[in-house]
Amino acid sequence: MTPQQRKEPTYKRDEVAEALRTRIGRGDFAVGAEVPSSRELAAEYGCAPMTASAALRILADKGVITIRPGRGSIVAKVDRSIAGPAERVLRSRDGHLFPPGEEQEILSARLDVGHLEARAALDVEAGELLGAREYLVRNQTGTVVTYATSFVHPDVWAAIAELREARPIPDGIIGAVGRVLKRPTVAAPPRRKAGYASDEEAAMLGVAADAPVLVEITVCVDGDGRAVEWNISVHPEGYWVGGA
Repeated sequence: MTPQQRKEPTYKRDEVAEALRTRIGRGDFAVGAEVPSSRELAAEYGCAPMTASAALRILADKGVITIRPGRGSIVAKVDRSIAGPAERVLRSRDGHLFPPGEEQEILSARLDVGHLEARAALDVEAGELLGAREYLVRNQTGTVVTYATSFVHPDVWAAIAELREARPIPDGIIGAVGRVLKRPTVAAPPRRKAGYASDEEAAMLGVAADAPVLVEITVCVDGDGRAVEWNISVHPEGYWVGGA
């Protein structure tokens, strides 16, 4: 088993931090409201007070709460990004695409005509097929929290063999482009909109047809301004709070 194939452990402190962050995101605690103490969290989530304290520090480091020694912790901001496993839009600190507890399942890696918007963003010639990586993301309970497809520029698709394999890439498409093609690549802030699940999306997410969903579209661009990836992801209600 290679280091890339080895699963990262899920730590209780991360689970407690994520559970509290989700509660803050959905409005259980307003800005300035006091959150449960480490002892209260320990009793609620069945962990040691030290573990609960570590979870509070994680949220403090992210700016979600403010720890006031001797006076408890309060909400510093309401996270308006997706309320799922911590900061899914960022890579975790160890360089992996998803934080501990979140698993990606590649459904297919194929050539595809692609969305009209994807074709326009990637600036491909008429008749060219795009690379397409269709996938699900599950949280630590096994619930599907993302159904998505990444469309990849044909030149990048042809140059990076691992994109064409139906298995997760630990550092994602951005990481693969940097490693293989030596092209620094960044993701633009996602464009978000509310919508209703199509029949296909509903089946993948395990929700009712026409259920509310959050749709995110993200374009990844290299240092020369060339778009290398266009991603559309759909998230079920209850896993998101909104977003600009």
